Amino acid sequence: MSERSISDVLQRHTAELMALPNVVGTAQGELNGEPSVMVMVVARTEELESMIPKEIDGFQIVISETGELNAQ
Repeated sequence: MSERSISDVLQRHTAELMALPNVVGTAQGELNGEPSVMVMVVARTEELESMIPKEIDGFQIVISETGELNAQ
């Protein structure tokens, strides 16, 4: 587990994750009862998955295919 909080990790890494093609958001998630970094993508592809790390600062990354996100 990271010494940083999940909110610190999100704040630090969201811009770089959002710069990847088809990434539309990040959020705090959960994996096996532990906090994780959720990366929301328009469409999940092998190419995109190869660009997203498996973990950041000790937190696992979960990729969620959401499609386009629009503000309501």
